[in-house]
Amino acid sequence: MKKPDSKRAVKDEFSRLYDEHRDSVFRLCLVKLKNDAHTADDCTQNTFTVLYKKLLDGETIEYPKAFLYKTAQNFILKSLAQNSRIAEKTVELDIIKDKVDTDNPDIDDNINYELMKKRILEILNDEEKKIFKLRYIDDLTLSETADRLQISKAAVAKRVERMRKKIINSYNTEWKGESYDGK
Repeated sequence: MKKPDSKRAVKDEFSRLYDEHRDSVFRLCLVKLKNDAHTADDCTQNTFTVLYKKLLDGETIEYPKAFLYKTAQNFILKSLAQNSRIAEKTVELDIIKDKVDTDNPDIDDNINYELMKKRILEILNDEEKKIFKLRYIDDLTLSETADRLQISKAAVAKRVERMRKKIINSYNTEWKGESYDGK
């Protein structure tokens, strides 16, 4: 691929490459990310953003398809690593339900989630409340929450992690032993 001479030439070359390779890059991401279309779309966009920046910087890309696949693969690996770190921090309820010390098999029926939510919201600041509501009440993904708050996905993930620690710390120091059955 030749080095484009002007911004118009860069845009034209980028548009040509985007039209030519977008679907195949997206399919690669989709397959490698186990049909997670949202993350595959993010990886595809990031891949083409890197291409566009390189073209604007005047870099010559000899084999654009190979460059795009390699760049996409790097974003795929980054996404998979990030997802595995998130998975390490979560525990499936089925794994721990046998360890719950209760005589009542329907413990879920005894928990007043509104009371728990109220206690959690009492300890959070305004910014944390927004994130909590979007992420856990409205059940948005990290990306959707980031879009709503107009901040990066990484910033949302970091704030969610801090918020989780704050809630856990508050539970361990203040709420432990309290009843959440509304009685």
